[in-house]
Amino acid sequence: MSQVSCVVLSPHLDDAVLSAWHAVSAPCEVTVVTVFAGIPEHGFVTDLDRSHGAEESAAWLLRRRREDRAALALAGRTPMHLDLPEIQFPAFRDPAIRQLIAGSPEHFVAYVSGQPTLGTDADELAALVEAHIPATPVVYGPAGIGGHPDHRDLARATVSLAVPGREVRLYADSPYYLAYGLPSWLTGTPNRAADALTEEALARLDLAGRSVTRQVIELGQAAFQQKLAAMRRYQTEIPSIWADLTRAPGGPDAMRYETYWTVGHARR
Repeated sequence: MSQVSCVVLSPHLDDAVLSAWHAVSAPCEVTVVTVFAGIPEHGFVTDLDRSHGAEESAAWLLRRRREDRAALALAGRTPMHLDLPEIQFPAFRDPAIRQLIAGSPEHFVAYVSGQPTLGTDADELAALVEAHIPATPVVYGPAGIGGHPDHRDLARATVSLAVPGREVRLYADSPYYLAYGLPSWLTGTPNRAADALTEEALARLDLAGRSVTRQVIELGQAAFQQKLAAMRRYQTEIPSIWADLTRAPGGPDAMRYETYWTVGHARR
């Protein structure tokens, strides 16, 4: 019997593949909506994009869109790209934050996550994505693990989409949630640092009065190899992603594990 249709909300041009391949490749109707995929004006390059090999950010984003389509094609999906800008672009326009990023772009998330001026209003974001999921019974979105503003704000918006008649599932953001190795719920071995990343992310969300249940997916070998093949199609970003994974205690093999939390609608 075929599963119900679902929408996977992806903050950036790779997150659905990295974090929710089990949903993207499910045997049902799936729509992938990449939210922060806006093309900036031509003629400049951010320090973050330059550190990844870009010469111009607009051209780089267009290339990343093509790669997203190629990666998702392996699961038979065609993504919908929305036009909101990634947080790196407003950060680039702030001289103080830009200077920090230029000095060490590898610490980009740490620099932007604590900036009160950077972010997207969760209610406005929810209204935007709601237009693309009017009758969808299952919606996946990020949990916001790692604190990246785009992930964090989309997580808040996704929670608000949990209403009667719709199931919301928050997926663990890869590779952020693997920075300290596999969490304890995947291994049975205490890993306080890894667990804290998730606990902090969920604590930022408005989950009061909602049921929250966790589900762990371990991809089979064929599915895991297909996921790795899709990841490799993100040629612009895969070197930095792979560097993060190889530094993490679990290594790239940890990507075979995917976790999501089902969020119930608020009790009144």
